[in-house]
Amino acid sequence: MTTTLVWNPLDPASIQDPYPIYAELRERCPVYWHEGMSSWVLTRYDDCQWVLRDHAAFARDRRRAGAEIPDDKLNIQTQDPPEQALLRGVTARSLNSQRLQEICAEARELMEHRLRGLAGAGPFDLMRDLAGPGAIHVINNVFGVHAYTQDSYAPIYRGLTQAMDSGLDPERLAPGRAAGRALSEEVGGWFADGLGQDGLLGMVTGHADVPGLPTPYVVNTIAATYNAGFSTLYASTGAITLEVLRAGPALLADLDPADPHVLTLAADELMRFTSPAQATARVALEPVELHGVRIEPKQTIVTMMAAANRDPRQFADPDRIVLDRAPNRHLAFAWGPHICLGARLAMTWAAEVIAFLAEHGPRLRLAGQEEYMRAATLRNLVRLPLEYAG
Repeated sequence: MTTTLVWNPLDPASIQDPYPIYAELRERCPVYWHEGMSSWVLTRYDDCQWVLRDHAAFARDRRRAGAEIPDDKLNIQTQDPPEQALLRGVTARSLNSQRLQEICAEARELMEHRLRGLAGAGPFDLMRDLAGPGAIHVINNVFGVHAYTQDSYAPIYRGLTQAMDSGLDPERLAPGRAAGRALSEEVGGWFADGLGQDGLLGMVTGHADVPGLPTPYVVNTIAATYNAGFSTLYASTGAITLEVLRAGPALLADLDPADPHVLTLAADELMRFTSPAQATARVALEPVELHGVRIEPKQTIVTMMAAANRDPRQFADPDRIVLDRAPNRHLAFAWGPHICLGARLAMTWAAEVIAFLAEHGPRLRLAGQEEYMRAATLRNLVRLPLEYAG
């Protein structure tokens, strides 16, 4: 399919608001060849869900398409079933057995304490003063390790996040690899020192060196899970807060923060609407034809989950926040065998953020222009100026 559309995902205007170009791609060119990424880009819900679901035809593990990945670089994010099943199951059970509700509630209390100290003091930065402390508190307590602070983790987070777009900007690759090595070395130290026995870390590392789970594989998986957890919590806090404040007090006026079902629906909807994880990639293993376009084996396919989450073919009035939207089969956590391991944690935290905003939002106001990291795969604020009346 030919098109005159030109799209640079790292263009500041696209990062600030990617949804107009997503809508244009969905309608005019749902299978779009992006020369810079050397990839096919999909933006319609049904197409994205199909690719994410069908791991027989579309691989996350590029070794299935002939790529070479050293064994010591593998983790469950780079593998497909059935290889990933054992450690993925161990990690998921370990994560979901933690005190997720209690830990997230503690982090909300921390945010509230910090917010009270900011009352009437003029503008503050939500990302620095609330989102970062809340996210690092949650992820450290889930893992049972407190080695990183918000400030000490920031360069690793930035390096790994920006490296996700190294296909568009190759200069990001080396800093990303350095950040990945630093995180893996830190996690290896946790492992060697026997840290985190009361958290996810202890439960997962207890399975290291059993058949099929060599230590480097487990360490890499822990590192990837730690970063993914922090990234999602941090980015979603900023995104949800910005959209709630943009919408105004009426959005949450009738929400009952004591009703778990109401909060779950609202969390699902705000994750759909904000979609911090904008995209994920697969590689075709066989020739397929989609909307008249032939995709060849070994070609990369980028599923734009954020675009799919605004597809009017799947969601009525998709550009409006409908807190009680149901059903809501969004792709904010992807789909299929690589659906986000931390979806339950992310939803628990999103519900706490919404409850926090239901209580304090009427006294919060936007106090300046928000600023995004120059990153397209994980859309995340680095600065959100607010004022709190107390």
